Amino acid sequence: MIEDDELREIYRSSSLEGIQQMETGLLTLEGNPDDTETLQEVFRIAHTIKGSSSLLGLDGIGRIMHRFEDVLGEARVGNLAITSTI
Repeated sequence: MIEDDELREIYRSSSLEGIQQMETGLLTLEGNPDDTETLQEVFRIAHTIKGSSSLLGLDGIGRIMHRFEDVLGEARVGNLAITSTI
């Protein structure tokens, strides 16, 4: 838990915005898995949330985002397509 109220609110706000952008991007990728620009953007957002979470000691969220990056990385190199199942 982030003890500083202001820092917690900044993290919450930026993470929520990032998650909403990731959701939009993933829906785009579901319909167009070859959209490398969107894939790169979703990867960047996941990386940012992972870093922020780890920096603030939110290791569980950091681990989830790391795994998410792994899946997106597989899509980036063409080993899988982002589908509703993925």
